[in-house]
Amino acid sequence: MTGKYQGVQSRILNINPRAFFTPCAAHNLNLVLCDAAKNSTIAITFFGIIRRVYTLFSASTYRWSIIKKHCTIFTVKQWSETRWESRINSVKALRFQLSSILNALEEVSETVNDLMAQSEAVSLSNEIGNYEFILSLVIWYDILTEVNIVSKSLQDHNTDINTSVKMVQSLIQFLHQYRENGFNFAKIAAKKLAEDADIAVAFKNPRVRKKTKLFDYENVDEPVLNNEDRFRTNYFFIVLDHAIQSIEKGFNQLKTYLDNFGFYIALAS
Repeated sequence: MTGKYQGVQSRILNINPRAFFTPCAAHNLNLVLCDAAKNSTIAITFFGIIRRVYTLFSASTYRWSIIKKHCTIFTVKQWSETRWESRINSVKALRFQLSSILNALEEVSETVNDLMAQSEAVSLSNEIGNYEFILSLVIWYDILTEVNIVSKSLQDHNTDINTSVKMVQSLIQFLHQYRENGFNFAKIAAKKLAEDADIAVAFKNPRVRKKTKLFDYENVDEPVLNNEDRFRTNYFFIVLDHAIQSIEKGFNQLKTYLDNFGFYIALAS
């Protein structure tokens, strides 16, 4: 929280109205993505599934031994609500070991004595084993990888405001380009993952909310968008547009400070 109207920032400004407030750029990136994910029900469901995978396997040593046996490259990770580096690690485990995790879920459903665990394993296998979830894996891994690179650089104590502005500007450019071209590239990668795991490459049919017809001649409600366009419009664009707008807002603030104090950096160098 910036505390613009109450809190530390407002108290400092009351003492010195000329004081400048500079938010932590790395922390702001984390908050931006957190908010972007919350703007889409598909994204909320996606990260909820990933959390459930970790919860299922970490709940017992036997189940953990199963996942360790099947996933030899990356281990499923617990993730934090605000630490997005933990999210990229959890996404990475599924992104690059999808078939292995599905095999581990199958073994849990067939070998454990806990009926709740069996049911959860079957449920997760069905949730993960669909093309839209796999496409989400690819999309979020691509986005989180770029954001994580910038976030780590921003946390370096040697990074000055001039470098910060350039890195954030580069991230914004990436997000704009990914919005224009990334969906098609993500589909190609997701198709390969799905085919390797013997999963049908198809978007789910949405539930259509039907209105009560007052007269027989009224048309039956039909979805306006096809399934792929619905996914792209109601999920892909929403997440990226929110992220771009929020990061650009923070970028403009950083740019203002650079314009005011950039000459100090030039003198120091």
